[in-house]
Amino acid sequence: MQRIMLDSPDVPKAPSRAAPGIKVSGGSLILVSGQVAWDADGHVVGKGDIRAQARQAFENLKKVYARGGATLRDIVKLNIYLTDLAHRASVREVRKEYLGDHNPPSTTVVVASLVDRDLLIEIDATAMVDA
Repeated sequence: MQRIMLDSPDVPKAPSRAAPGIKVSGGSLILVSGQVAWDADGHVVGKGDIRAQARQAFENLKKVYARGGATLRDIVKLNIYLTDLAHRASVREVRKEYLGDHNPPSTTVVVASLVDRDLLIEIDATAMVDA
């Protein structure tokens, strides 16, 4: 599998330093639907605590990818939905805990609400693994 980051000096870098694009070939895609701060029983983890909720969402992503034979480092596109822009810096820190220096192309969007009013964040992602 080949990954080429499509950095360009003509395109500004995002605050997260995420790549503006990526070209991938020779692998299998794993698309994961939005993961939120629900535990295995469907209860909200960390009500009112964006860091706890971000960690739970990343843990849920990690579990789904493990079932598909992937890790978070295989992510080639990341989308984060927040209910408050003020949470962006905290989420960026948690993201670094989980992704380290891996900065796939990503988008952050502020939304009015998620599926449960106690949820502050939702994350969906696409990964690519060797075929």
